[in-house]
Amino acid sequence: MAWSGNRRTAWASAWLVGLLALLGVVGGVAWAQNSGNGERERERAARDPGPILTLDQHNRNHWTLRYRVNLSGIQVSSPIDARQRGTTRVQVDKAALVFPVLVDGTGMSETWADEVTGFVRWGRNTVDRPARRVKGYQGPTELLVYEAANINTTHLEFEVEIPVTSYETRIDEARAFAVDWPRGEWAPEILQNLDSQLFIETGHPDIARLVEAWTNGQPRRARPYMLAKILAGKVVEHYQPTGGTLEGERVGFNTRPDAVLTSGFRVFGAAEAAREGIGPPLDMANLLTAVYRTAGLPARTVIGLELRRPEEDRADPDRPRIRAWTEFYLYDEQFDRGEWIPVDILQQRAFSNRAPALDRRWQYFGHNEDFDYVVPIAFHWHPPTVVVNSGPPALWGWVTEPDPPEASQEVRVNAFGTPLDAERQRKRLESERLRQQGQRQERAVPPRRR
Repeated sequence: MAWSGNRRTAWASAWLVGLLALLGVVGGVAWAQNSGNGERERERAARDPGPILTLDQHNRNHWTLRYRVNLSGIQVSSPIDARQRGTTRVQVDKAALVFPVLVDGTGMSETWADEVTGFVRWGRNTVDRPARRVKGYQGPTELLVYEAANINTTHLEFEVEIPVTSYETRIDEARAFAVDWPRGEWAPEILQNLDSQLFIETGHPDIARLVEAWTNGQPRRARPYMLAKILAGKVVEHYQPTGGTLEGERVGFNTRPDAVLTSGFRVFGAAEAAREGIGPPLDMANLLTAVYRTAGLPARTVIGLELRRPEEDRADPDRPRIRAWTEFYLYDEQFDRGEWIPVDILQQRAFSNRAPALDRRWQYFGHNEDFDYVVPIAFHWHPPTVVVNSGPPALWGWVTEPDPPEASQEVRVNAFGTPLDAERQRKRLESERLRQQGQRQERAVPPRRR
């Protein structure tokens, strides 16, 4: 049957009206869904009590960390007359010197990575242009890379300065205990902190045996915060720290009482600590980190410098000193917030060789009134890339053409209070405000959904 023009027009109009109505319904549903989601977000924000771990804004300090490496030629005795000594030269065509930086800070600190400076110097030559920065390493860590060429000297200096703000920390344990395991997989940047690294051998048989015994093979039967506390208590009772933290001497300590001077750090690794149950103090943090990772809890070792408080005796040879502690990742799915919780295991062990009651707050588990005078340095004892140094692990490394020359290595670490101009004060206050509101996304990495 042939349609008249009027009937076609009427049909088309009806079809169009129907389509628009349908779109209106669909759009209305979508709008309602979005409105509902937005309303739920607002309700959640209104109920959100804020971070479980808080930084004490009244007990904080702004520091500048200075890390310097001195490389010197080796003095060689004459085979004819031992009293005659010559000095070899540090000589390379090309060099890339590497230092790992905590770009996102730690659970108890902020790192102001855009203000990091450094240089390489030998003789009258200085390389002080901004470092090349390489992202994506475990921690998360960025590598600062300073490149130099045509080095021929008896003495080379490599220095990095890093502005840091350190805080005392407080923990809401009631809320921390209530956080359950996430239902999804960890995000890649968090998942990295379940892997092995140098001196932290996740899953090593000696470490796995401890975790198996301490958890009856079922670590997830306890919620994350309780598991972390149980395992910390077991490490306190298992490991006896002994000896020093440094290799070599504190050369010149009497003339520089504010600096640690050493040829490197004394660490043997978490597997050795698990097997022997006794060893260097710094390995206690390595052991706890490896235990957490083996149990499925993302964790990292933080290396830091503990400074002398103004009221302490300046003649005290125990300050400043190199420190290490562990941080584990606690993800609160209800409020979509992840936080790094610091566990100062060495201080806990110094307080008692027996674990306190689990239902009591521990002074050095999350809650820490010493951290405002501690400056974090790195998550790695040696840069997590293909570099070498000239002695024990000392945070730095280099790759050269040709191969690295033989040299003696001395490291100096110190920190000093940093006065802030108006712009720096504004930046720090804004960052602190965002962190208190839980808006720092790098600190709140949700797991991936299965």
